[in-house]
Amino acid sequence: MTKVAIGEDNATLRKYLAGLVSNTPDYKCVCVCESAEEAIVEIPKHRPNVVLMDIHLPGESGIVCTARLH
Repeated sequence: MTKVAIGEDNATLRKYLAGLVSNTPDYKCVCVCESAEEAIVEIPKHRPNVVLMDIHLPGESGIVCTARLH
């Protein structure tokens, strides 16, 4: 099972991506975050294999957030 976390500020897109991942065999959406600040706290708790990150998040960018998570 591949665990996926999502960082996306658009609620509609966030919900769509989470559903798409969860409905794909052998993939599970383990975490959805609407900001980089939330992602920094929540994503490490779930230890995903993959993170889908929006690069244009409010506040800290998704690029900086991804670097911090790495």
